Amino acid sequence: MDHPSYEQVILDVNRCAGRLEHIRQCYLHRTDDDDEPPPEDLEDQRDLEGFNSSDDDDDDDNPHSIDDHDCDQDRENKTALISGECNVSNEEEEKCERIAKDLQYQRKLKKKLAKLIVNLLTKKPHLHYYQGFHDVCLTYMIIYGEQEAFKKLDEIVDSHFSIFMQPTMAETQEFLNLIPMILGLHDQRVGKFLEEAEVGTIFALSWVITWFSHVIPNERDVETIFAHLERTDDPHMILYLCAEIVLYKKDELLRLEPEMSTVHHFLCQVPRKEKLPIDELLQKAVTSFQRWPPEYVKQQLDQYRKDKLRVHNYNFVKSFAQNFLPLLASIVSSPRSRTAIVVFVIASTLALQFDRWTR
Repeated sequence: MDHPSYEQVILDVNRCAGRLEHIRQCYLHRTDDDDEPPPEDLEDQRDLEGFNSSDDDDDDDNPHSIDDHDCDQDRENKTALISGECNVSNEEEEKCERIAKDLQYQRKLKKKLAKLIVNLLTKKPHLHYYQGFHDVCLTYMIIYGEQEAFKKLDEIVDSHFSIFMQPTMAETQEFLNLIPMILGLHDQRVGKFLEEAEVGTIFALSWVITWFSHVIPNERDVETIFAHLERTDDPHMILYLCAEIVLYKKDELLRLEPEMSTVHHFLCQVPRKEKLPIDELLQKAVTSFQRWPPEYVKQQLDQYRKDKLRVHNYNFVKSFAQNFLPLLASIVSSPRSRTAIVVFVIASTLALQFDRWTR
């Protein structure tokens, strides 16, 4: 595996240990009773079928294997568990054994996740890995299993994620710029408020490029979002969902001071802290998509930029004239009238040129 993105993949995979455990609890041990403890033997679970194949040791000879990149904290935890520092009682001993199994499971899943990502990128060399794609792959792998996840991603990555997998973030930024336009079409107050706050679109970056898998703690909601978005041919649907989530909190949003850091922090926390009605928001996103298709939103964005440029150029010419005319008057009153005429011609030419730009 000599893919140039492999080192970054390893770093990102090792950072997601917390989410691995959270997903394990949500998906691998779903029961009717949420308080029921997970089964003792992870290896016997049917849901792990996709992760327990005999190729666990395929990467043992790889100099960049997951084992060589385990987090220091994981090593400390394993050392404490193996040395028996937790042996206070039978109950505590059982708990330690269970945690040890969880750590083993995490290590195994990390290895398979890295393998999935690198194999996919190797097959699609025109795509570039980005930080956050590992969250997408992890979600697919947990839902479908390793082999089926590869097939699903192979089918969908070019149509839905290639925008984010370019050499630069220019296309991603342009993609995100549609969110404020959708919000403005819904509610001009929200659009103007966000513009006044100069909050931009960075608050929605992790929402979009990970399909909310990095920010929504409820994995069932994440699964619902993935199931809906992968059935949608147009990759822009995620933008409409982002807009609906912002609108869901618009009353609280509009009560804030239009200050960038305050608004940015508030918006970033919405999917993390709120129990969102995902099904309802997805339905509203579909309605918005049908009412204002992406091409229409792009046209509105182009018109908005032209109007903004026109206003900017008008203000520039106005300021130029206000500051230049007094100087011109003083030059005209001087005995060097030729100089005054030359300056006047130059100023007129510039003014005419700016007037053309503003049309």
